[in-house]
Amino acid sequence: MKLRRLDFVGTNKKAAISLQKKLLVTFLPMSLLPIGITGMMVWGLTYQRAAQQAETRLKSLAGTTSELTHRDLESKRALLKTISANPLVLDSVKAGTLQAEAMDLPKLPIEQVEAQFHQTKLLKLNPSLNQYLKNTAETSQFAEIFITERYGFNVAYSQPTSDFVQSDEVWWQHGKHQEHWVGTPKFDQSTQKVTIEIVTAIYDPRGVFVGVLKGGYDAAQLEYLKKDVQNLQLVGSEQLQLIAVGTQPTVIATVYPKGTSSTQLIPGQPALLQQVSHLIGRSTRSDSFSFEDHYSASWIAGDRQYALMTIPDTNWIVVTSVQLAQIQAAGYQVASMFSWFFLGLSIVVTAGIVRFSRTIAAPLNHLASVAQQATEKADFTLQAVTTNNTHEVGVLSQSFNQLLQRVQQLLREQQEAKNALERSNQTLEQKVQERTQQLEKYSQTLEQKVEERTHALQEKTIYLEQVLQELQSTQAQMVQAEKMSSLGQLVAGIAHEINNPVNFIHGNLLHAHQYAQDLFEVLAVYEAEYPHPTVSIVEARINYDLDFLRDDLPKLLMSMQTGTERIREIVKSLRSFSRLDEAEVKTVDIHEGIDSTLMILGHRLKAQGQYKGIEVVRDYGLLPSVECYAGQLNQVFMNVIANAIDAIEEKPIDNPSVAGRIAIRTSVIRSNWVEIAIADTGSGIPMEVQQRIFDPFFTTKPVGRGTGMGMSISYQIVTEKHKGYLKCCSKPGVGTEFIIQIPIYANE
Repeated sequence: MKLRRLDFVGTNKKAAISLQKKLLVTFLPMSLLPIGITGMMVWGLTYQRAAQQAETRLKSLAGTTSELTHRDLESKRALLKTISANPLVLDSVKAGTLQAEAMDLPKLPIEQVEAQFHQTKLLKLNPSLNQYLKNTAETSQFAEIFITERYGFNVAYSQPTSDFVQSDEVWWQHGKHQEHWVGTPKFDQSTQKVTIEIVTAIYDPRGVFVGVLKGGYDAAQLEYLKKDVQNLQLVGSEQLQLIAVGTQPTVIATVYPKGTSSTQLIPGQPALLQQVSHLIGRSTRSDSFSFEDHYSASWIAGDRQYALMTIPDTNWIVVTSVQLAQIQAAGYQVASMFSWFFLGLSIVVTAGIVRFSRTIAAPLNHLASVAQQATEKADFTLQAVTTNNTHEVGVLSQSFNQLLQRVQQLLREQQEAKNALERSNQTLEQKVQERTQQLEKYSQTLEQKVEERTHALQEKTIYLEQVLQELQSTQAQMVQAEKMSSLGQLVAGIAHEINNPVNFIHGNLLHAHQYAQDLFEVLAVYEAEYPHPTVSIVEARINYDLDFLRDDLPKLLMSMQTGTERIREIVKSLRSFSRLDEAEVKTVDIHEGIDSTLMILGHRLKAQGQYKGIEVVRDYGLLPSVECYAGQLNQVFMNVIANAIDAIEEKPIDNPSVAGRIAIRTSVIRSNWVEIAIADTGSGIPMEVQQRIFDPFFTTKPVGRGTGMGMSISYQIVTEKHKGYLKCCSKPGVGTEFIIQIPIYANE
């Protein structure tokens, strides 16, 4: 078929010009208007962004400084908490309270008590504790550290204080009622320094208040904080202040871009105090209040923008600020750059649109004319002229020509395609039915495989959980065994080191007693031979109270002998109990292991205050020596008896005058087995707890007091190591009894 080609001669020039104008009128406003609007929005957003960045930076500076200060104070408070838990401190505070009560000091006027202790300012000199506090203060930036007992009397200090009685001090009252407290910087008369009072209450292991510990944190040591803040690189008019907002706001530190200052001037103080009042929910403030958490605020007052961040557990805040002129200057500089950019962009866009309209208008008009003729006359032999096949309009013309050629071909193929479509429909329906049957069969097979795989995964999950539990139990047993082995070596070493000097003292006491008797006999001979001694001898006899020495010295030596014998018994018990690392079976006396355990736990059996202690009733039968792992069996006794003591201590005391009781009974059963029964008068164990008492990691004690492995390890030692039995019999409200049964001979 012959194709006819039309050129540009037949196109209308007025139509081309009209199309170009329409393109300019359409695209120029569409392009320039968004650029102009975007430029205006960017201009406004630039100033807004500058203000937001300034506010964000101020909050970041305040937050970073608040966190640094909070960490520093927390480390100091943790140090004081550690000191308060020191056994030496607890014993000294309790002894101080007993001494104060014995002297009736709490009932005397403060002036009289101050006059009585005006020299030492201490209840009792304690050089070792004073030196400990002094060393701690020197290494931890404290100007002073001192300890008072529960009535506010000094027990120890790192350096002498100005007062002996501290109960009338504000910080002492805060420490007693709030557990811990941080004050505002003040000038201290004792240290002649500006210090920050950090106070913590002292509690005994039962949670009873026994005293107050105060540390005077040297405010000059905050210089390191200022150095860290300087690393934040303050610029221009930026300023950072650390302020204590008590009854009277106090500036702790002020940081500028060029350094620090000790000024007490607070810019925008009225607005700042209003923000603080809003945070704490009241308009009045005191030195005793403190913030519970990190709180922040930001505001504008005068010619500056401010940000605030509180420091938890103190009445301190961090305030940062910057002049508004500095923020506006930064925004104007960025906005000017964007203005020049959008102006240049508008010029480039205008030039591009003019050129684009000229390039595209003429070919499009020609193409439109050819399309109009082809559709009106149904003449698909027409062809448009293509001047540039790489240009979009040229590609469009070429595609239009191909379209016209393709239309004729499609008309011919249309009928053929219709016939082929009918045949394909029939074949497709048949294939769909076959495919549907196959999919149904595959679906059934897949469901069966999924069920099998799910069952296998469930079995594997159960197996892995069992393996994990066994691994955790084994790991805990290994750690416990290592700990007990180290404990045994330590106890054995201590017992050996104590036993040598005690034997030396015990062996020489008999000779010392004999020497004293010999000296007294010699003195008696002198008195008989010289019935009328000289004046100097009479005075010496009166001064040294010879009759008293003659009567008391034998008693003193006898009490020393009794003390050394007691120490030897304790050492013997320690050496017996220290066989924790023995891995071989040995023949031992069961009663000796029980007595050693009771000797070690003796301090927990004694009476304390109104608590009458625990009575131990031994009902020992006639037992032969038993082949066993002695150290591990001692560990079982230790776990069971310690749990019995815990149960009695945790039981509510209806009658404090009645002591708790632990009954230990031993006997031979079935001729070749021994039975050890340990019963207590605690509150008993509920039935649901008895079912899990031997499970690993199961415990009813609070976090930090039990690992849940004591009874589990004991059960394995008795049942697996000794092939015996460990039973628990308990009645809630009555008590609990653990029964241990092991064979006398290890191979049975």
